[in-house]
Amino acid sequence: MENKVDVEEHSDVKELIQQLPKVEDVRQLKHYVVSNIETFHADNETFHEDFRTHNEIIRRYDEVLAQKVSVIAMEQESNKMNELIETKLADVEEVVDKINEEIATSNKQFSAFEETTKTDIDEKIAAQIKIERRKGAQNAQKNSALNAAIHSEGIGQLKTMM
Repeated sequence: MENKVDVEEHSDVKELIQQLPKVEDVRQLKHYVVSNIETFHADNETFHEDFRTHNEIIRRYDEVLAQKVSVIAMEQESNKMNELIETKLADVEEVVDKINEEIATSNKQFSAFEETTKTDIDEKIAAQIKIERRKGAQNAQKNSALNAAIHSEGIGQLKTMM
């Protein structure tokens, strides 16, 4: 009987365990995050492919213009196109950088969540086990003292100990 967990301690452990996310919930979250990352990656690849295609279209357009206009007019048009491409490329790179940062942040948060959950649970369970062991040892000492008192001193000594 002395090695059994009392009701209050059992309910504390039960509450801690009930606060944990279910394995299926973590798997669903992981699936959701991974699928979003895969979707983003596919969209990003499509965007870059389209960007390359547009660059080729612009280059070909520049070649056609070069054949039809004077050298000065061609230089002006080329400069305008280059500025436009650089501006658009800067905008695209900024968006890609922001999205990559968000992905990195999401990955860090997921890893931190996973590690925190593991560590917190392990630490709480280990602390509860230590408490239970101490209580068991204290109860064993009390029982030993009571048994010794009964055998050596009799019931009169037992009453004085209580």
